[in-house]
Amino acid sequence: MTMTEQKPQVTNLLAPNIPADRGLTGLGLLMQLGGSMLVAYGALIAVIAVLMPASPDSPRMTMFILGIVSALRSSFHRSAGTNLLYGSPKGHLFGLRRYILVGIVQSILAFLLLKNMDLPTDVSLYVLVVLLAWPTALGLMMLLPQFKLASSELPHPEDMGFESVAILMTIMGIAGSLIMGLVVYSMVSSEVMRSEVPGILAILVSGMLLVRSVFHAQAGIRGISGIDSERAMATANRYVQFGIVSAIITGALFLLQMLMQSVHLASLVVAFGVSYLLLIWPNILRTFIGDRNFSLILNEETTPRRAPDTGLTALGWLLLALGSIGFATSAASLLISGNTQALDVAPLLTELTGAGPQSPWWTTGIGALQLVAGFSLITMKSNYKLIVTVYGVVASLVTLYLAWPMIEFFKASAPDAMMMPFIYGPIIMGLSVSIGAAFLVNRQESSDARARIVGE
Repeated sequence: MTMTEQKPQVTNLLAPNIPADRGLTGLGLLMQLGGSMLVAYGALIAVIAVLMPASPDSPRMTMFILGIVSALRSSFHRSAGTNLLYGSPKGHLFGLRRYILVGIVQSILAFLLLKNMDLPTDVSLYVLVVLLAWPTALGLMMLLPQFKLASSELPHPEDMGFESVAILMTIMGIAGSLIMGLVVYSMVSSEVMRSEVPGILAILVSGMLLVRSVFHAQAGIRGISGIDSERAMATANRYVQFGIVSAIITGALFLLQMLMQSVHLASLVVAFGVSYLLLIWPNILRTFIGDRNFSLILNEETTPRRAPDTGLTALGWLLLALGSIGFATSAASLLISGNTQALDVAPLLTELTGAGPQSPWWTTGIGALQLVAGFSLITMKSNYKLIVTVYGVVASLVTLYLAWPMIEFFKASAPDAMMMPFIYGPIIMGLSVSIGAAFLVNRQESSDARARIVGE
């Protein structure tokens, strides 16, 4: 009996280290995560508008419309991520192109609504620039050849996208673990929290969320090595199961604690919102893992191997998202630097978008460097390691430089320990991204981490 020799499958790539999916798996996951979270924030604006006391001068209707259109934009944001991961009759990129158009229209509409609320023109322009940042960045990226050539049937990456997930889980899990550890410490250090039943419940919930974050980080760290996939998968499934249970318990305890104080519609809204936000990533991960494993069952001849980008394109999309918003926020704050009335509103907006309000030239530069680092990873430039390492070192030093006066003031004034998460949380998040990026691009790669190119 003769056996025919099977030739190894070859993936048609643009460059030696661009994966078969053109690096779009990481973008799909981030679009799902970001869109799902922003839906909740848009809905919150609408709910706040409904609960506001009625008066002739009240901007209730304008706020309600703003919340609805923001939630609608975010639903298209989430849908674009779903299309990228699982496809649609109109192609994997249809939802993304539709979101870019919707995002631009919603940004202009939000600008007009804010003008109707008699806010300073500079503040309205500030919000417009920030809202346009991500759709604009995506629109420019879609002009690149690697995305223009993407077919309607986008193949899975060589590793089915599992290492891209691990990259994102590592950064988010480490940042979450450090922040939640700080929250638990601050609560335990407070005598008021330890002496009252609601405080004890809050400590228990925070402890549970700390364990959840540790599971999150552990699953990511085990997955970024590209080996021992069964062990990494088991750890990821443990996080998913614990994440869903902890989200439900947290929401229930939030509701119980609020009902002990007063019965109000806001209690239900907060409890539901907390559970919803905590359920987002575990549900995204559960669906993704189930879909990829089902694909492997249907295609038994497919043997997953390490993707040529080792999941780094997902890190690139994360840096591009943070960089575009951070750069737009800092650059827009320069536009209103001479408007006293606008500056009264801008600090809140910059805090919400993650860029510090002080020293806008510093943060503008870091945002630009973050954009360059993200672009180099998405396109897998030959010098991406050097670019991302420079970004990691410079961004970490600048973050510490800008935060140091605040840290010194915090230590000297010795405020309540409950303020610690609010003081150090943004610093931890920024350092987790910059240091994590530098570490991930320089980690050791296995020898099979490069794919062959057709036509070489």
